[in-house]
Amino acid sequence: MFALLACSSMRAATVTGVLINATRDSSVVPAATIHLLAMTAQSNFPAFIAATTTNNRGEFRFNIAGVESSATYFAAVDHEEVRYFSEGVDLSAKGAVDISLAVYDSTHSTADVHALMHHLIIEDLGDRVKFREIRVLHNPKGKTITHAFVDEQMGAALFQFLLPAGAINFASQSGSELTQHLNYALDRGVFLPGSKTVSYAYEIAMPQKSLDVAIHATHAAQTVDLFIRGDNLVIESQQLIDKGMFDIRGALHHRYGAADIDAGATIRFRMQRVGRASNAPSPAPAIIVTSVFLVLATAVSILRRKKTAPREPSAGRQQSKSRTKK
Repeated sequence: MFALLACSSMRAATVTGVLINATRDSSVVPAATIHLLAMTAQSNFPAFIAATTTNNRGEFRFNIAGVESSATYFAAVDHEEVRYFSEGVDLSAKGAVDISLAVYDSTHSTADVHALMHHLIIEDLGDRVKFREIRVLHNPKGKTITHAFVDEQMGAALFQFLLPAGAINFASQSGSELTQHLNYALDRGVFLPGSKTVSYAYEIAMPQKSLDVAIHATHAAQTVDLFIRGDNLVIESQQLIDKGMFDIRGALHHRYGAADIDAGATIRFRMQRVGRASNAPSPAPAIIVTSVFLVLATAVSILRRKKTAPREPSAGRQQSKSRTKK
């Protein structure tokens, strides 16, 4: 009797929706299996509630006899080895909810992806140089590039960005999807239609006054620009054009750039150090200390000379000696 009373007090709800393929001009997807899932604050994984199939118009419908008040419900569908989810909804206060669900055609190829821009911000750290690479990638074909990273091997990574020789202290600046493996920066995420930013930083030792660097363009790039902070580094390159000074958030940067870079191209340049790095120790204290020591040493030398020099005889003694001889 108590079980019947509990069931009768639970709210019933209806979930409806339409499944579309966003790659193919939002056309409907018939005969696709839709899963209804629910997740509570206590659960770590969505629980399966029911399944249904879309009709010829891509429509689906779920009738739920009893709604869990603390649960969030959402629909899911698998399409070309990728699972897509709808937004989560709370059914405890609503008797009927309509949700949207879209899928995209998938590919493991990145041939159609290109870089809208590729920026490198460079800063001299004294005995090394810091590079921050920022790529804005564009996926024009409206495809999903699936998660293809397997067993931590770079050969199965989605994107592979070759790091310059000697790169150390790698740091991702665009989320946990980006990681380093050997001399590559690897992006393991899913790339939906549109644009995405990939950013990471690294350092290269520069103990001498010059450093040869090779930057690899994994994808075709509309523009590649290098920004050097300060005036202590200059660049020599047959591929890059000196574009003068450029302001970034109130700090002046020397800008070098190129346009229409082919996929797989290598941009080579030599950096020359013409001044002191911004964080290198100032020579002023050493100069002051050295000057003080020189002054002290000179003063001591003069005093020693005065003490050791022979004294001249007085005039009275000289006269008395001369009279005695006479």
